[in-house]
Amino acid sequence: MAIFKYEYFKSDTCGACQMVTPIVEEFIAKGNKVDIINTSADESDREYAKSVNVTSLPTFIIYDENNNEVKRVNGYFAEIPQP
Repeated sequence: MAIFKYEYFKSDTCGACQMVTPIVEEFIAKGNKVDIINTSADESDREYAKSVNVTSLPTFIIYDENNNEVKRVNGYFAEIPQP
């Protein structure tokens, strides 16, 4: 079974992020681990987002066990993307 790493980039002032965050929180509540990067809260989070080429919010990135990006979704999504 493949192991995936999930990252969710958001901002407190982003309307689409406010709609997506409950979907991510539900995914986490089901036992999944998601690193949440809040670009409006911390300068280091903004720098990290730039380093992985996040250009719009929300962005959800899935990495494989070797830390290779396998999927990226920008903007609103109604369900967690599958790898």
